[in-house]
Amino acid sequence: MFGVAGHYIYINVPDADGHAARHIVTEIGRNLEQEISEDNYSCGLYEQQTVGSVLSDMLSSSIAHKLNPLSAGCFETTCSLSVSYCRPWQTQECNQTFLIYQRDQNDDAILGSFKCIDLP
Repeated sequence: MFGVAGHYIYINVPDADGHAARHIVTEIGRNLEQEISEDNYSCGLYEQQTVGSVLSDMLSSSIAHKLNPLSAGCFETTCSLSVSYCRPWQTQECNQTFLIYQRDQNDDAILGSFKCIDLP
């Protein structure tokens, strides 16, 4: 399953440096089963609070509603994948979900650092 998801993300996620999206997908893929702690979880109600369940919801939304683009990027030691929930008539004030993690000096995701944040 992650192969198909990874392929979708590679094709549909813009990233500035050409490397970030591929690396983010790889790191998220390595951590699909990781639980997101209560302190780091402020997203909608998913069946499980795992990296995989959040990713699944983000991909489903993006695929089902082509108007909800995914975006990916890293800044210093923080990387994120996000999806925007804009209606066709909205130009601002769109809801957005972020899956965020911290990376170490080898650019690997730090275990326990994943966060899910919904912004209204």
